[in-house]
Amino acid sequence: MIAADRLVARTLLYTGLLALLAAAACGSPQQQHQSADAATINTAQQPSQQHLQQQYQQEGEMQVARAGAGGVALRRLRHVQLGLRQLRQVEQQQQQQRQQQRQPSAVAPNATATAPPTGPLRLEPLPYDYSALEPVISTKIMQLHHDTHEATYVEKAN
Repeated sequence: MIAADRLVARTLLYTGLLALLAAAACGSPQQQHQSADAATINTAQQPSQQHLQQQYQQEGEMQVARAGAGGVALRRLRHVQLGLRQLRQVEQQQQQQRQQQRQPSAVAPNATATAPPTGPLRLEPLPYDYSALEPVISTKIMQLHHDTHEATYVEKAN
């Protein structure tokens, strides 16, 4: 269980980071608004050499994320999200079932305890002929099994 949790956590971390990078590369309207505000602030200041290098590096990382996160990573993320959603639904159903089992009046309000039938056991006849399984089991073996072995079990149980 712990290994499975670690695997899910790693997958979420990996796919989640790639998905965030892809979303940043595509740019949501809110991010575009924030980047426009940042651009007006940055135009008032002279960009330094280090700032330009960081900007080029970020653009390169976004291009890599845009290229790599489109297919496999997003499919993995969707797969993990669907799996987690289904897992939550199953856990909720199990919790509801446990709650219903704790409340016997909710499960069976008019249930009465009935005892199993008592009395001596008896060996029922076969519903088919002894030779029905002939290619695999011979008639003689079927008679021995049913009439001798099972009859002994019934006698000992009584």
